[in-house]
Formats: sequence, structure tokens, C-alpha cells
Amino acid sequence: MPSFFISHFIKFKKMNWWPAQKSR
Repeated sequence: MPSFFISHFIKFKKMNWWPAQKSR
């Protein structure tokens, strides 16, 4: 598992989590 994949996954999850929390 390259760090590139992990970094992308974390960024995507954070982006999805950010608006999700703000929406709430």
C-alpha cells in the first residue's frame, strides 16, 4: 500500500467528512 493511495484516501474521506459535519 503506497503512501500515495493512503494520502488520497485520507484526503477524500476528510473532504467528505468536512461537509458532512458542517451540513449537520
